[in-house]
Amino acid sequence: MGTMSVPMGRLWSWIAAGVVGLAMLGIGAQGAGADEGTNGQGGGPPAPVAGEAVQDVPEITAISPTWGPSGWVLSLTVEGRNLVFSLTVEGRNLTGASEVRFYPGTGIATVDSPVVNSEGTIATVKVTILNHAPLGPRLVVVRTPAGQSSLAPTEANIFKVSYAHVH
Repeated sequence: MGTMSVPMGRLWSWIAAGVVGLAMLGIGAQGAGADEGTNGQGGGPPAPVAGEAVQDVPEITAISPTWGPSGWVLSLTVEGRNLVFSLTVEGRNLTGASEVRFYPGTGIATVDSPVVNSEGTIATVKVTILNHAPLGPRLVVVRTPAGQSSLAPTEANIFKVSYAHVH
């Protein structure tokens, strides 16, 4: 297979178009198929209880690592032919994080629910990259009971699947 070079401006345009498409499909404020009459997962944050502190939506300030190789074995755990590693998400309002997702999610996914520190500033999650995952950037999104992190791509919330020598 050959390789393709894509200018960064065009690449960011593709990511933005994908994020807009996800929002138009209803993947954002509410999960696909969520019942609008309930406060279950995807149905929006629950109403605040009197005297209870209200948590703000999560914000991602950094992720580590910022890239991962498709099908390469570094010093990371390999399960079968897939690359498995821990992704660390730093930010604010991460308490109660129920999921970390990648957009687009083709070839990359979280294995378990995230584990969040007591301050709600660091979440770690086990991630797998399939052997033949498409190369390119992925938007990282965290969901908590208060909502989800921004769908606007920034340096703080973009993870790249690449060859081991390109990042």
